[in-house]
Amino acid sequence: MNGKGLADNALLTEIKNLIQTAKKQATVAVNAELTLLYWQVGKRIADDVLNGERADYGKQIIAHLAQQLTRDYGRGWSKRNLAQMIKFSEVFPDVEIVQTLSAQLSWSHFVCLIAVTDALKREFYLTMALQERWSTRTLTERIENLILKDPYIFDFLGLISVTRLAFFGSTVRNEAKAGSDIDIVAMNLRRDIIYW
Repeated sequence: MNGKGLADNALLTEIKNLIQTAKKQATVAVNAELTLLYWQVGKRIADDVLNGERADYGKQIIAHLAQQLTRDYGRGWSKRNLAQMIKFSEVFPDVEIVQTLSAQLSWSHFVCLIAVTDALKREFYLTMALQERWSTRTLTERIENLILKDPYIFDFLGLISVTRLAFFGSTVRNEAKAGSDIDIVAMNLRRDIIYW
């Protein structure tokens, strides 16, 4: 192979790398926009239609919206998906946090996270997914295997001592009993755990 052939191979490799990088960046950008859209749709339905209630009337409206949106925009707008969007906006009520997280997590990550009903556990899985760059599959496996069922795993992983975990757990319980917004408590807890 002559020198020109080697240069052509190097050029081809460089162009392939540019294409792959652009594809990855486009995928991240599209995911972030879709995730934000899903949050906005969920928030709008929760605020304007359901008014924080799950009345039969609200269920009928969701069913009608799902039917219309599916007809107009295709798959992805089922009653189940709309319900996930509503829950997403309720579990993650701060749009700025959603914008930040959506640059690093996919919609599928959020679907896994909103299924975790315990706020402390959800915050743990969120933090781990971000720090360890867990795929959706890994996140699902960790949630299904309930990594949090043994608090001593925190010590093993070097995340936080059992004593500190007990302190944070009692703080969350006390704040919840006092009527504090559990999502705000969980966000503050996540910050405290990271900087402890």
